Amino acid sequence: MTKYLLGLISLWLMCSCSDTDPGETPPIDPPTPTPTVTITKPEFVFGFQGQSKYSYCPSALKQADGTVHLYFCGNPENLIMVDNIFHIKINPDGTQTAAKSVLQPGVPGSWDDHHTCDPSVIEGNFTWKNTTYKYAMFFLSNMYGVYYNEIGVAFSNDLDADSWVKYPQQIVKKTWSSEGDQEIGGGGKSAVTGNIFTGILYAGLVLGGVWLICKKMLKIPVTDFKVGKPDLHPFWIIAAFAMPLLVILVYQLFAGTWQQSSMEPETIKRLVAGSVAYLGLATGIVEETVFRGVIMSSVEYAWNRKIAVIVPSVLFGCLHIEEGMSISGMIQVVIAGSLVGILFSLVTCYTGTIWYSALMHGVWNCLMIGGLIYIGSAVDGTAWYNYVLDTDSFLLTGGEFGVESSVISIAAYLLFAVIALLLLSKKKEA
Repeated sequence: MTKYLLGLISLWLMCSCSDTDPGETPPIDPPTPTPTVTITKPEFVFGFQGQSKYSYCPSALKQADGTVHLYFCGNPENLIMVDNIFHIKINPDGTQTAAKSVLQPGVPGSWDDHHTCDPSVIEGNFTWKNTTYKYAMFFLSNMYGVYYNEIGVAFSNDLDADSWVKYPQQIVKKTWSSEGDQEIGGGGKSAVTGNIFTGILYAGLVLGGVWLICKKMLKIPVTDFKVGKPDLHPFWIIAAFAMPLLVILVYQLFAGTWQQSSMEPETIKRLVAGSVAYLGLATGIVEETVFRGVIMSSVEYAWNRKIAVIVPSVLFGCLHIEEGMSISGMIQVVIAGSLVGILFSLVTCYTGTIWYSALMHGVWNCLMIGGLIYIGSAVDGTAWYNYVLDTDSFLLTGGEFGVESSVISIAAYLLFAVIALLLLSKKKEA
């Protein structure tokens, strides 16, 4: 038991399991403006209590009488991510005015037609078109979604003004340079290659670490951790694709619409590369190596197979709890994560290797959470295809965690777990 636990600790310190994408990088060329993004997890914050809005990046000016003028970014329409700059006046007695939008994105086609955010208001003397203004508001804006912010300025003589006079052009402009963008990790071929390389490196380091621990430290064959030569049977290849496709098919029974996001070809290539190489290949291999390989094998060695199936599965579910989740959201994700963990554990028990569960895990990640397909009650602007449900029921949407913890996905986990259990029982009888 000791040698297995030592291996477990070493591996746990060496790697971190995550279903998170390695990160997006902006494209080399100015992209097509991104579509309006719908907020799936609204925040209740200052200025908008009781509404599904967000606010951030405040800038405050305090006057001699103690009055504070607060400017901040927020969204004028519930759940829709479009930045405006808002104003609130806080009086010396603590009362305050309602938030009002004082600076908005420009007309379509202008440099600032997408977001207007991150205000910084200063007092001084500013002259433009023969008019002198007492206050200037510097802000960020763009016409390409979240990338390539430029700096603009607006003027006013009244901090309480309902709107500010916006200078028509950006005062700090982005200089488009393929070479420069390439140097900062830009996009295009470099981003695609980077995502592929990251995935291969991630999986390679973990597998290499397991081999070294087994070979040099524990003096045991790597097959003791169910990590041997890859061997994939056609049945499990079919099962790996059948599970997510079945879930997608079942969702078609519920009212909703398919929507394709407007993405540049290079953005799609980058998305596919990250989904397949990192979330699919790497994360599937790494998580199955850790949970079904190292942890399950160690627990089975110390106790028995039943405990070995349950313990890493529940641990797997618990590790998917996200910060800020409600109690009900936590329960939902632990149930879903534990059940899919049991499925992968049963597959590993039946086959004697992690490669089949890694395949199922990887294909699921690739299709369901990798950004190729998104299923929910609102459009995810980072996904290639969206199936937008006409309901926001947490049972169908999966609530705070998403489709992986929905009742449809849970039913799929149970179905394939039963299949794996029947195969395992039949194998024991033989």
